[in-house]
Amino acid sequence: MGSLRRPDSAVDQVPAAGSTVVGPLLPYYVPGFRQSRLPLANRKPVGAFVGRILFTFWCGRAGPAAHHQGASASQFWIDLGEVVGRVVATDGHPLQPVAGNRFPIAMAQRFDVLIDLPKTGAFPILAQLERGRRQTGIILSTPGARISQMPDSAKAAPPVDNSLEARLVAVEPLTSRSADIVHTIALAGVKPYAWSMNGEYWPQVTPLMLAKGKRVEIDLVSHSMMAHPMHLHGHTFQVIAIDGRPIQGPVRDTVLVMLMGRVRIAFDADNPGRWPFHCHNLYHMMTGMLTEFRYEGIAV
Repeated sequence: MGSLRRPDSAVDQVPAAGSTVVGPLLPYYVPGFRQSRLPLANRKPVGAFVGRILFTFWCGRAGPAAHHQGASASQFWIDLGEVVGRVVATDGHPLQPVAGNRFPIAMAQRFDVLIDLPKTGAFPILAQLERGRRQTGIILSTPGARISQMPDSAKAAPPVDNSLEARLVAVEPLTSRSADIVHTIALAGVKPYAWSMNGEYWPQVTPLMLAKGKRVEIDLVSHSMMAHPMHLHGHTFQVIAIDGRPIQGPVRDTVLVMLMGRVRIAFDADNPGRWPFHCHNLYHMMTGMLTEFRYEGIAV
């Protein structure tokens, strides 16, 4: 079993297999058991495929694959195909491993997957747009392996959901204590195309005031028919309930609130300042779905 620790020495950049593109996918060689870094940016920002999705892989017999979702308005399913994967971290925070080969990823989320690669062969790692057929990705290939052309579309994918989120358990959860500050934030909007938090639109918002050292719990409640990936700056939080069901969920900084859904998060106010809290669908944020968490005593 390979180590999760990133090597201290410089990581080799694995070259593409020649200069050709196989379908919409870039083939990469996986040279034996050497650890290798493999980056990919989505090169097809067309229609709903806006923005980019970036993968970074450290691959050998076993190694972590870090997935970063950098799209501005698109969500994806990560499909490992025949490769076995275990999710071991979200947004940089360790998890009890969860096995699978197909994982949802919302805007701005990151996760680390430990993958076990056979010694030989070619293995597509795909990202498919939710509610659509389009897909992109890379092929991990051992030297000399036959690489088949991959289509840029597949059977339509379902909407990204919280099926994975509900299974995740933090390795380093928050310490158990009662909340000092509890708030509910209602997420709403659409007609006209504007999105609000508690009926307010940035910059005309009422800041949520925090005091250093306090435990904060926030109920995020969607009153809209769209999902909202909610992102907090300056802090990490733990997901402690989904649709009213308590969980010992992941520690992270971005959580998806499903359409007409509810997510409860908790964090400790330990970083004084003025911090944005917003939907990471940037079209929603730019039309108002952004507010401010401000510590007491911080000048405006």
